[in-house]
Amino acid sequence: MNPLLGSAVFLTAFFSFISRVCPTVYADDSPETVTAMLTLGITHPPGDPVLALAGKAWCLLPLGNMALRMNLLSAFLASLACLLAVRLAVRIFPGRLPAVAASLSALALFVFNPVMVQQAAVAKGAVYTMNMALVLAAATALRNRNNIAAALVFGLLASHHWMTFAAVSPVLGGWWAVNLVRYKAGRPRRAMISILVFVLGMSVQLFLPLRASQDIFLAWGRPSTMQRWSAHYLRKVYLPEEMRATPLTWRRQAAEGARTIYRQVGWPGLALAAAGVPALLSSAPPALAISGAGILVPWIITAVYLDLRPELMHLLGIYLLSSWLALVFLAVAGASWLGGPGRKAVRLLPLLLTAGAAAILYPAGRIYNVSHSTWSYDTARAMLAPLPPNAGLLVTSDLDTFPLWYFQAVEGYRADVLVVNTTMMRHQWYREQIQGLSGVRRLGDLDDRDAAVRYMVFSSRRFWFSAAGDIVGVPPDLPRVPYHLTYQLGGGKPVVSFRGLPARGIFDCWSRLPEPTAARSLDYLTEVIRNTSRPR
Repeated sequence: MNPLLGSAVFLTAFFSFISRVCPTVYADDSPETVTAMLTLGITHPPGDPVLALAGKAWCLLPLGNMALRMNLLSAFLASLACLLAVRLAVRIFPGRLPAVAASLSALALFVFNPVMVQQAAVAKGAVYTMNMALVLAAATALRNRNNIAAALVFGLLASHHWMTFAAVSPVLGGWWAVNLVRYKAGRPRRAMISILVFVLGMSVQLFLPLRASQDIFLAWGRPSTMQRWSAHYLRKVYLPEEMRATPLTWRRQAAEGARTIYRQVGWPGLALAAAGVPALLSSAPPALAISGAGILVPWIITAVYLDLRPELMHLLGIYLLSSWLALVFLAVAGASWLGGPGRKAVRLLPLLLTAGAAAILYPAGRIYNVSHSTWSYDTARAMLAPLPPNAGLLVTSDLDTFPLWYFQAVEGYRADVLVVNTTMMRHQWYREQIQGLSGVRRLGDLDDRDAAVRYMVFSSRRFWFSAAGDIVGVPPDLPRVPYHLTYQLGGGKPVVSFRGLPARGIFDCWSRLPEPTAARSLDYLTEVIRNTSRPR
């Protein structure tokens, strides 16, 4: 591929993504991701050790505040994935016109896809954009018949996110085996070296137990033992809820997954992918088989493995990015084939289909422009600012906990406040961690979440409670934008009422929370704390 064209593809994608990037932490798991990267901590399962090390190195670049740097890493990895997809197609259909057609189609499907726009704009998206970059890097190495480099990247992928590894391993693993068979000389030696290199890539997982054994701010799950490490890596914390899909559930999820993938390419992108089928069938049949498997395997695994509630179906777009990526490769290959020499009659067709895909996808992706969204940052600061010294703050969800972690660990702001997530108190490792932070004895020995919360509240600290979301009783004429109320336990009087920024440029799931959410949290604390006598 022409280096100038490759640079143009990467820079176009990168500048398109960064024009919509969030300037600070976003209202999702991004504050936790940024905190873990900068403190070399451990995120929620599966832990993301590869991203932790890569993010720490990336944040050494002077590119603005720390949260913005991590957001830019997501945009960088998404742009790299776009470039690698074009390079793979150009290797099959060389030539200037096919390369231009492939570049334009890949750019349209990447930079206008609403899921890609969303993930490339926030730090949490680096988990998924790194998945795509690693998958395409492994495929590029296999295309170049470099099994050793492919084994290293494949090991990093397995260490980074085992579910993506499991979804693509039948495809890339089979490709690796075919490459190995082609080498008649030194086959056993090459296989042994590839296996050792794969293990080297997997060895990044040692980061989890090594860091968990140290005194760090964020050590989710505390995977310092083999049992805790395996539970963290394999997401056993979530397995009872995830791996119970009924026949009705998996049929519904399969159908919704297919619709989700279709909405990410539109009918023009699907037409380009259809053109890619005969193109690869005549030029590279193994690539067609790999692409087909790459679409179907993650789709089937997602439908059978997950059990999503109807309100969480929008997450399928993230889980099925591997299937979307294989479909995009088919579309890019189809555009290259249609734009190649000898097909003058249809040479404009890939350009028209690419323009059609961009026109269809652009309105959906536009609402994910978070370049003005600082609500999560401002709200978290407003929650911490008025609290008295050494206060305790009870929170209930990840969205009102992670931004506080970011302020305390990354910016060093109000580190004296003890933030306690009542939902996480059901985990033994978290009760042990809070015991170490608060100095409250016996907390780690309690088995019941409610008992642990009562024990914390009746300690020597003065505790406050944060209710996040839409509160019942808010006048209906007020704009439905997120806000926080922080209550002093016992008095019920709000000390902070922060309405956040105007709705312009803000899109986050807070605005979709059902109204009784915060009320249920208040009822829970009322029942657990106020109606219980002080423990002795």
